[in-house]
Amino acid sequence: MGAARRLAIGLSALASAGAGAATVWAWPEYDAANVSAYGEKEAAVLRNMKGQPVGAHHNPGVRVHPDFVSPSEAQELLSMLKNYREKYGFTLITPHHAAMYRFQQSYLGRDAPRVGMMRVTGRPESAAQKPAPWGYGDAFDEAALPPAIKALVARARAAPGAPPLGRLRDVTVNFREGGFLRLDPHYDPQLDGGHVMILGLESDTVLTFCPGRMLQAADWLRSVWSAITLEDEREGVARVAAHSWTPLDIDVLARARSLVHMSGPARWSWTHGTRLGCKVEGHPGVHDWWGTRDTPMMRGATRTSVVLAFAEADK
Repeated sequence: MGAARRLAIGLSALASAGAGAATVWAWPEYDAANVSAYGEKEAAVLRNMKGQPVGAHHNPGVRVHPDFVSPSEAQELLSMLKNYREKYGFTLITPHHAAMYRFQQSYLGRDAPRVGMMRVTGRPESAAQKPAPWGYGDAFDEAALPPAIKALVARARAAPGAPPLGRLRDVTVNFREGGFLRLDPHYDPQLDGGHVMILGLESDTVLTFCPGRMLQAADWLRSVWSAITLEDEREGVARVAAHSWTPLDIDVLARARSLVHMSGPARWSWTHGTRLGCKVEGHPGVHDWWGTRDTPMMRGATRTSVVLAFAEADK
């Protein structure tokens, strides 16, 4: 065997070993310790990227409570939150980011949503922010919450099948209008605690969970591909909108008024986000999809979400 052939075989073996090691490193972690906690409610709304229901053994730690509030309770909440938005609302979208987002989503043409969102939180995030009166973290003051949110907190603690929860550490309210539901994959701040719950109001949406390490690998591959091909940035953004971030992502159909609770691996080693959206031939507006492009959903114009973050319960 010639030296060149031996070198080629050696490099091929090295590449295969490297790919295998990378696969092991990036392979998702599931919530194996709490398989019995996930049942029909979760299977009904969790889908993998083949459109198949996600069973308990492949659930990373996502519980779902449909119809967590009634339509009348939702309207009361929205009315109360509007007052807090006017007094404490601020945005983290700078003019630079707004311009970048408008460019990236221009693949949607005239249906591209208007960029903008506001939030209310006691977590320090901006010099221009007026923090909500309830504070954040170790200094969180549950007594400063409005009665409607206090009632939400009490209901969350008593939700069927919910694990014991520790102290409330954060309440954040996000306001989105014009169909702009962009939420890049991210981990919520570590100091928020081990349990994060999201109550969505108004528009339905699809919340996508990505295995964190696999997302890192996929982002690196996308950056290499972009550098080699010199592709337009919008092409990469549109490709993620059409195919998601990784092939092992999990979509959660988050209907309006449902509560999504993330803990365990879903909290610490999986990111969560919302794709930019896509167009559906013959139908106006921006659509989300759930599991596959064969299940498109028309996106509503407005969505308000209340995020509750709790510490782990004392053992």
